[in-house]
This record gives sequence, structure tokens and C-alpha cells, in this order.
Amino acid sequence: MDPFASTEEKTAYQDQRTRRRLATGFATVVAIWLGAFVGAAAMDRAHDDAPRLHETGMAEDAPPRVVNAFRVANALEAASGRPIGSPAPRAAFFVDVARPSTLWRLEGVHDSAGPTAEIWIRDPGPHTVRAKADGGAWEAVDVVAKVVRRELRSLSGDERAAYFGALRALYATDDALGRRLYGADFRSADWFVREHLYGAADRSCDHWHDDLGILNHHVGITWQLEKALRSVDGTTAAHYWDYGADAAAYGSAGAAWAASAIFGADWFGAASPGRDDHVLDAGAWAYTPVRSNAASYSNVTNAYGLLRSPWNTNAVPFLARHRYVLGNDGGGFALPSCADFVPFLNDPAVSLGSIASGLNGGLHGPVHIMVGGHWGFDEAKWASYLADYAPFSPSQVLLFSKFAWRTGFVTCPRACAADAPPEACRCSCPDAAAAAGDDAKALEVLDAMKFRAHALPFSDAFADAALEAGAATDDGAFFGAHGLSASDILDLVCAVGYPGELFTSAAPQDPLFWPLHGLAERFLQYARVLDALGAIGLDEAWRYKHRKNVASDTGVVCDWSTGSPACAAATCPGHREDDLLPFEGLFPGQVGLVSNRDFYDRSSPLDGDLDYVYDTLDDWPGCAGGTPLLPASDDDDRGPPA
Repeated sequence: MDPFASTEEKTAYQDQRTRRRLATGFATVVAIWLGAFVGAAAMDRAHDDAPRLHETGMAEDAPPRVVNAFRVANALEAASGRPIGSPAPRAAFFVDVARPSTLWRLEGVHDSAGPTAEIWIRDPGPHTVRAKADGGAWEAVDVVAKVVRRELRSLSGDERAAYFGALRALYATDDALGRRLYGADFRSADWFVREHLYGAADRSCDHWHDDLGILNHHVGITWQLEKALRSVDGTTAAHYWDYGADAAAYGSAGAAWAASAIFGADWFGAASPGRDDHVLDAGAWAYTPVRSNAASYSNVTNAYGLLRSPWNTNAVPFLARHRYVLGNDGGGFALPSCADFVPFLNDPAVSLGSIASGLNGGLHGPVHIMVGGHWGFDEAKWASYLADYAPFSPSQVLLFSKFAWRTGFVTCPRACAADAPPEACRCSCPDAAAAAGDDAKALEVLDAMKFRAHALPFSDAFADAALEAGAATDDGAFFGAHGLSASDILDLVCAVGYPGELFTSAAPQDPLFWPLHGLAERFLQYARVLDALGAIGLDEAWRYKHRKNVASDTGVVCDWSTGSPACAAATCPGHREDDLLPFEGLFPGQVGLVSNRDFYDRSSPLDGDLDYVYDTLDDWPGCAGGTPLLPASDDDDRGPPA
């Protein structure tokens, strides 16, 4: 929706060349005398093909654009025709803390029309600008200054340099020095890795993933990251990556997706370094260190004392990536595309729980797997099998291993000498020795894992994949067709192997973690706005849509207080509606911790307490129609596409 009342008004704004800039502090009242209109050059770039509100069934006048007969916009809004945060309705103007905006008066209301003055409010929060028309009375214009998160490729060169410069400072500076240099909001990358490990690598259960707490936790940690970035450079934000646009540009075939600018040497570096140890060795993030001797810093480390998941016994102390999972390119996944998002918004039964489940899984999870990877096995042995029987994803192997570790079947060394060879410091299964070479016993152990983890039995999982692929139903014949046995599968699960950082509980170790989750929050915000505008009916009850036969979605909590696991069906703390989240000082005036429900309510894009906003919510260039919301049919039945 174009924020300008007329073409003339838009041209007047765009033609302006002489401005008066007034910077304000927090809650400052600024008086602006309205000057005469001056300007001559035009820079009209209206996007006539951009989606408009009427195309999604929303009211044309939903977002208010006029306050006391004045308007406010910056140059990016003028060029795109999209106000900040559109299409969210609001009672006040949003202004970007990182750039100036122009206030102008409307023709027919004041003595003359045209731009009046440039304002630049650098501190997030509500402000009142007092403006006076020629010969008229003083009038108040309410504005809300916001940190604006933009798609990384829409940033200017200077803006991108500011973002990456601040992000690198977090990875290169420890907490004590960072807070002395940059203030109380600074957090180091190690601090964020530790926070994520405490939530996701707890042996009892995963407090951050596979249930409804996933959204709040990742919104919260990204907000913490943004505050840390802005403590280093107040002009930047936690900008996001629209990987759906890459899916549209590169498709799913072969290596094409890794050619995205995102993986450029000066951006986030190669998706899959060509080294045996898979260490990122070129570009701005080459040899990003994983904190060593971390036991004095974190209660969770691996056996080599590195700030990694306990079950990731990789001894190489640098950021690693690998595009293959057990020899399978991308683990059988492609970048999530617009087509993956469409069913969620267009399902008549769309709910918070279904969107959260989608965002936990196929709407963002594949990127973690495709860039992280999983190695440390005879990959040629497994690649053929897993490629033939795609219904059993290669990524499931690591998920089974991780939950077998939680339920006590897999054990990992507590400590290994720095020079211990990898084979001497691998995870294993105590019960596997008794099953060595005995397929029947191996299947018993694999199926026993199911009763503690409530996951699909291993023999059933592989047999189901075989049935879908038209293979023999007999386990022995099925495994034997690929030269495998149940013992081989047990060995595979028990050894765990080595995943790249992005496919682990230490995922923030990879800087690509940060822009990855912005798209998820943006999608949920879009759904909430569409619901408010009557375009969809979003059920916001606190109910998660669990997925069957996914090894990470177990619904089990294991009590390790006695030294051995007592596992039972339960919701992991951190996911229930009244559970408190581990984030302090995010919301204005926040005292103590807030619950999941409180956090969800206060992070509303409509009437919440966020000090940031996304550039737009309804501009999805990877979608043929510009948005994953399909046009309403005559009977307004927007079911998922066939």
C-alpha cells in the first residue's frame, strides 16, 4: 500500500533537496518550524507490481498514515512505496533510528504542501514532534522510533559493513573487555553459545526446540544479539536472511544454493569448505575459534573441553561446515521455499502451534542441516542406502543418537586428553558390545531405545522407508540389499560422529545462526497482522502441533538426578505457557523474567513492546505473488494448494 496520498505528494517528497536535520534524544519534544517547499529533481521508483492490501482481502485504509494532517517517511519508504513494518496498522508513525525521515504537511489542510524538515531520532521509543504550519497553530505529531531489521542484501555497502563489523566484534571480544568498551548490553559470541547450550544440550530434555517455546526462545536470543550489536555500532540491527529468495533463484539442484551472496568470502564464508576437517579456512570468518578450556566458563562442554555439545566429540577447535550428511548432499534437503510457507498461512485451521511446528522443522531446520553437515563415518557405505530410501532422512541418524544419549543408551567421554586420537574419544553404547555381530540383539537394542525416547523404533523406521521405496519387508533382506545389518545401524547411532556447529546445540558458534531466525519471526508476525486485519483466522491457543516419527520430537523428559535416567512422558520446561524465559532487560521496564505467554503478547507487531520492527512483513520476493498468502477466492476458502 502506497503511503502517499497522491502522486504529487510523493514527487514533492522525493524532489526535496534542502532539509533541516534535528536529532532528538529519548522522549525529547522537538519543535519544527515548517519551511517553504524547495526542490527540483525527481527519483520516482514506484513498484506498481508490488502486492497491495486489497489483493489479500484486507481493508485499504487499515494502516493509518496521517497524524494531525502530517505525514512522515524516509527515502527507502518513498522509493518502495511501503511504510516501515507494512502492512501492520499503527496509531503513530514509525521512524528508523538508523536514518533520517522527512515530515511534511498535507495540501488543503495547511497553507501549502510539501516537505518541511528532516528529523533523525536515534533512540528507540515513543517521541512527540511539535510542528507548526505557516501561520497556523502548533500541532503534535506522535512518532515511534524503531530499530529496523532489513534483508541483508537490501543493505547498502556501508550498512552491511557496519553489521558485519559489529558481529565480528562479538566474536573477537570477551565479555569483560566488551562491557568495558561497549556497555552493559554487550555479550560475546561465547556467551550466546553457552546460553544456547544450556537450553538445548541439557541431558534431561531440550528446553528450546521441538515444542512451543522454540519461537520465544529464538526471538529472545536474537533480540539480545541485536542489543549487543548496537552496543558496538548503534546504526546496525539484527538483519535477516530471506533464504526463500535463494530457493527461488537457485532451486534445489546440486550445488547451486551455495552460490548465494550469503556465502561470499566477505559475508558468511563458504557453505562447505574443501578440507578433510571441514574447518572454514577462507574469508572474513576463517578459523573462527571454538572456545577451548571452557569448563571454567560453561557447565556444558565436550570431552576435549571445547564449547560444544557433549555428544559432539570433534577435537578441532574451529568453526566447521559440511554440506553433506553421511555422504548425502544437503542431507536430502533443499532450502525452504515459498511453497513450503504457503500451506501454513492458507490453512483454514492455521494456528500458532502449527506455525511453530513448521518453523521448528521444514521452514528453517533444513538450513541448519545443509550447512552444518554430519561426517566421521564410511560415507560411501551409507550414501547409497540413504539416497535410495529418502523417507528416512539422513538427518534422523544424528537426532536418534542425541536422544539415545539423553535416555542413557549412548554415553560419551567426560574428558579426553588434548592429544587423544579421535577414535579413543568417541561416544558409544554400553549395550552394543553384547549385540556385536548379532542382528537380532542389535534390533532389540534399537527398539529398546524407542521405549525410552518414544521415537519410532529403528527397525520400523527403516522398514517403513523400505516399504515406501518398494523394497522387501523383511528386515534382514532390507538391510542386506545394501550390504548393511542391524548391527551396522546400531554402530552408526552409537558412534554419533561429528556434526558442524550449525547442526548442533552450539549453533550460535556459526555467525550464520543469527540472520537465519529473523525470517521465522517475520513470518509469525505477518500471520499475526493478517489475523488482526481479518485476512486469516489465527488460533493463538498455547498448543503445539507435534510431529510423529521425528526423533527429536519425543515428548519425554529424563531425570538424571540419581545418575541414571528416569524418563517419562512430559513437556520439557521452557515450553509451557507459564514457564519463565531466561531473558532479562529486553522489554521496556522489564523487572525479572517473563513467561512464554507474556513474552508472546508483548512481542506482538501490533501493540507490543518491541523496540524493533521488520522492514516489511508482506514483501516476499521468493513468492510468485509477492507473498505466501494466496489471493482470496470468491468463497474466501484459502485451503492449502493441492
